[in-house]
Amino acid sequence: MENGDIGLLRYCFSAAGQKNQKETADWLQKVSDCLQNAGAGKVFMDEKKDEILFRVNHRKASEKKDIIEYRVKIIPGSSQLTLVQTNLWENEAQAKKLMCWYAAKRNERLTHDIQYSMNPVQLKGKVILRNGWETELIRRTGEMNRIVMNDREIFEALSRGKVPDCIQNQVRQEYQEYEREIRHGVDI
Repeated sequence: MENGDIGLLRYCFSAAGQKNQKETADWLQKVSDCLQNAGAGKVFMDEKKDEILFRVNHRKASEKKDIIEYRVKIIPGSSQLTLVQTNLWENEAQAKKLMCWYAAKRNERLTHDIQYSMNPVQLKGKVILRNGWETELIRRTGEMNRIVMNDREIFEALSRGKVPDCIQNQVRQEYQEYEREIRHGVDI
C-alpha cells in the first residue's frame, strides 16, 4: 500500500459513512411518518442518537399508567429496527433479581422477536425492514403493549420487593414437580 492509497481509502470510508447516515435518517423519517399515521402520541425524532421516541396510550382513558413509551432505533447495516419499551419500573437490588427471574420465565413463553432484556428489565422487539414493515411495526407495538399491560401489575409489585400470590404459587408448583422427580429417581 502506498501513501496515495490512504487518501483514497479515507474518501471511500467517508463516502460510505455519509451514505449510511443518510439512509438511516431516511428510514427514521419513514418510521416516524408510519407511527404518526397509526396514531402514536408525541413522536419525537432524536437525530443525534438516531432514534425515535413515541408514546402509546393503551386505553382510551389517559391515565399515566396506561401510557407506554418506546424507542425505535435503526440497526446499521442489518435492515432491522429495534423497538424498546422504556424502563417503567424503578427497583432496588433485591427487586431487580426478582424482576430478572420473572422476565426470564416470561421469555420462555414469548416469541424470539419479542423478549425481555435483563439489565434493565424492559421489553424489546425487532422488525425487519422489508415489504410490509409498516404493518409489522404497528402489529409488534400492539403485541408489546399487550404483554406490558399483562405483566405490569406483577412487575410493579416485584419492583417494590413484593412477590404476588400468582408467582408464589408458580414457584411452589415448580418446586413440587422438582421434589416428585427427585423422589421417583428422575434425572434432571
